[in-house]
Amino acid sequence: MCWETSNCAAPRFQDIAARLFLHRAHTHNLVTRRERAADSGIRLGSRVTFVFEGQRLTGRVNRITRRATVLVQDSEGQEYSNGLRYRAYYVPIGLLEPVAD
Repeated sequence: MCWETSNCAAPRFQDIAARLFLHRAHTHNLVTRRERAADSGIRLGSRVTFVFEGQRLTGRVNRITRRATVLVQDSEGQEYSNGLRYRAYYVPIGLLEPVAD
């Protein structure tokens, strides 16, 4: 705040971080959500199953953020580039179960 700009790779920032917080580097190796999902056997393209409104659905993981975007084939869903129709569900990763192909 005092200098109006910040750059965590700059010597001034590194010096402050080292003296005040004992940091040794300006980068970190936090586990990403995608890596955490992979530990459960869930990756992009994985077939998974989950329960939605009391019904068990099966689909493929299309995206992983805070929740996984799972595409479930549905004749009423949005048409995708492969010519099939899917409905998208946003499911917490912990509620997904991998399905063997």
